[in-house]
Amino acid sequence: MTKKEVQQRVLQNGKPLPLDKFEWDEKTKTFSSDENHLVLDFGDINNCTFNTGSDCTFKTGEHCVAVRWDIYGVIKIPANTEITLPKESFIGILTDEEAREMKERISLFKKSFDDDLARRNKILFGE
Repeated sequence: MTKKEVQQRVLQNGKPLPLDKFEWDEKTKTFSSDENHLVLDFGDINNCTFNTGSDCTFKTGEHCVAVRWDIYGVIKIPANTEITLPKESFIGILTDEEAREMKERISLFKKSFDDDLARRNKILFGE
């Protein structure tokens, strides 16, 4: 895929990203740009690496990663899923199913914590 073809897959504010705002290594399938707020559609492309700014949305094929220099992290992008990497200071990305499971576990933890606190208060204060 040529740089010109890649340009059609990367939008910023609804327009193709100017050619001088990114690099594309065809051999390693590595896209690099310091720009933020990009929308990258590589849904049919596998084994890509993306070095981007923050607040970008990705749709990729299999085995793709995003390198985030602002948080010093590498994020595996789930295949055939559209994700948006939030602005600075995040630790990871959850799929919808993982988010539901996490919410359920947090809810169970909160209930357990509240029950334990009530039990301790009853023992200590007779309440």
